[in-house]
Amino acid sequence: PHLRHLQENEYKRLCESQLMGEVESFAIELSNLAGEHNCPPLRQFAEELQEASDLFDIDLINSRLERFPRLADELARPLPSKSKPR
Repeated sequence: PHLRHLQENEYKRLCESQLMGEVESFAIELSNLAGEHNCPPLRQFAEELQEASDLFDIDLINSRLERFPRLADELARPLPSKSKPR
């Protein structure tokens, strides 16, 4: 639920403003969330976004941000259940 909230609110606002401080805050929030849920794909995304922010590379930031909705959707999907052997 928290990731979906970030996608629907923070991400949209970030795409409109593209302020470096907000990009960095978003990356930190994603990194914290990844740590709380032990989610390597989200941690990697957060690190890549933070790196782009540190470099002040607007094109790279935009490229990273464009990937976020798909990543959030993938992470929100339930894992396939493993059927127990009979």
